[in-house]
Amino acid sequence: TRIRIPPRHASVYLWPHAQTLSPLGSSHLRNKDAGLGLCGDWCIGRRVEDAFVSGLEMALAMVAD
Repeated sequence: TRIRIPPRHASVYLWPHAQTLSPLGSSHLRNKDAGLGLCGDWCIGRRVEDAFVSGLEMALAMVAD
């Protein structure tokens, strides 16, 4: 199944010295009432794969609603 939902807003800030020392422990944060969501590698780890999984899980949660 392909997810084809264009983002309403996206931004990137490159910080070459960023290191997640203590991950959030959840794949994403989301406030359905406000229509806001946060995701990224810092939620579950510090690798690019963690950022992908975080974003995918937030997208799947949004589609499920």
